[in-house]
Amino acid sequence: MVNKGPRLDGYRYRRGIRVKGASGFSLAELLVVMAIIAILAGILVPVLLQAQEGAKMRSCVANLKELGTSFRMYLDDNNGYSIPGPRTVDWTLRVNPLFQYTKQPPVKPEGHPKRVWICPGDKGRAEEPPRWRFNEVSFSSYWYPYNAYLATQSANVADTHTDVAAGFTAPNTPRRPELWMKPTRDILLRDWGINFHKGVKDSTESAAKCVNCLMLDGHVVSVAVSDTERVSNYAIYYDNPYSKLYNPSVE
Repeated sequence: MVNKGPRLDGYRYRRGIRVKGASGFSLAELLVVMAIIAILAGILVPVLLQAQEGAKMRSCVANLKELGTSFRMYLDDNNGYSIPGPRTVDWTLRVNPLFQYTKQPPVKPEGHPKRVWICPGDKGRAEEPPRWRFNEVSFSSYWYPYNAYLATQSANVADTHTDVAAGFTAPNTPRRPELWMKPTRDILLRDWGINFHKGVKDSTESAAKCVNCLMLDGHVVSVAVSDTERVSNYAIYYDNPYSKLYNPSVE
């Protein structure tokens, strides 16, 4: 009869096969494994979050480039004049004039579909809804400088910097973007909110928030939040031939 009990040499006999006795992990070994896992998680999680943010920014860049292409097609079909503006003062891009070029329908406020009108980083902030359904009105996530490529909506609220003279341009009249001399520096569209993107790490290893900007010539640049106003004002005031501050040489 085969003895299946423990033996002094540390082996058991199972069905005639000599097998080394089983042994578990010690507490110290488990703690070491857990420490290694924690270290790896600490290294990988920031990298994965950075990759996720990078994917959102690339998707936003693709949206802006597609909208830029649609905008140029609109100009070609309208003798070079920009899209008309809203009835009230609001700098959110109205998407209706570009529907036929993007082939994407308007967005309803109750959803968050993946469409060219919507920045993937536009999730709202605190109690504020996403910009594309701000005040429950369906527009887009992108900012458009109407007072650059469009005359002021009303003479009563005329911008003294962008109206060369009273009556020089009738209110709400589209202008020709081809008159802007520095298309590589003139902004056409950008993220509406500075909270859309966390940005990518710079040379100081800090991930400052940034804004994607589509320029008039069609290329997209990522601009630090602190530079957003400077970049936006160039097309609005300094390269705007209708502006009293017109001076394309301004840096």
